[in-house]
Amino acid sequence: MCAGFAVASAALAQTAAAGGSEGARRALVLQKLKLVEQLLDAPGARRSAESGDAATRESIDRARALLDEGRRIADTDFAGAENRADAALRLVAGATRGAGSKVGDDDLRRRNVEVREQTLVYRNAVAKALEPRGGSATSGALASLDRLIAQADADTAAARHADAQRSLARAYRAAVAALAEARAGETVTIELAFASPSEEYAYERRRSRSHELLVDTVVLERAPPAAARVAIDREVSLARGLRARADEQAAIAEHGAAIRLMEQAVGHLARALRAAGAPVF
Repeated sequence: MCAGFAVASAALAQTAAAGGSEGARRALVLQKLKLVEQLLDAPGARRSAESGDAATRESIDRARALLDEGRRIADTDFAGAENRADAALRLVAGATRGAGSKVGDDDLRRRNVEVREQTLVYRNAVAKALEPRGGSATSGALASLDRLIAQADADTAAARHADAQRSLARAYRAAVAALAEARAGETVTIELAFASPSEEYAYERRRSRSHELLVDTVVLERAPPAAARVAIDREVSLARGLRARADEQAAIAEHGAAIRLMEQAVGHLARALRAAGAPVF
């Protein structure tokens, strides 16, 4: 399952509501219970379970209890099991909200560097796309991007890393939107040259981390509804799992496999960004 989970669940729910088969109703309930299980096993929920905040820990504990209850009655009480699954999903989404964004200044600064690097890749692609047009179209689009990047640089120099994070997130989204507009109707490719597979893997890993930081930022800025948060958390969890597997492959010099896994991780994070309402290139 991926970001289409919410759509598939909605379709199953409509089928059941319209008098669909008992098998379809059971499949919907089991699907939701499985998603609760996966979210509770994700890093965000584990961090929440170890949180110093009693209410957060209680939410995770209650979600686990609801999962157990839902499993016990899933075969005999579809409505009751689904109600418990829905309640557990709301608890997990609330408990993990912002968990991935609570990082120290040093880590945030390093992650900002990665986002800045990715933003510059897109910024340079915008410049290349607008080059034949010249004039105000080029200067206006790039000047706006450069102001945001400069603001992020100023925030970083003043150790305002959270402010820099927000500026970079806006710059990233502006760069993606500008590139999409500049290349409307065209197939866009951004060519990068790497000296070795390990260098390419390092780039893909930075891209993955920058996308994850952007997910954190967009979620904090836009506060998407609970249904979207479930899809977002699901995609981030899958991305982290793929990144861990990619790191294992890179550690034994299997960089080709590691790169493919990391590209899949970036794909999941891109879906998370779209679910949060952010443009993604």
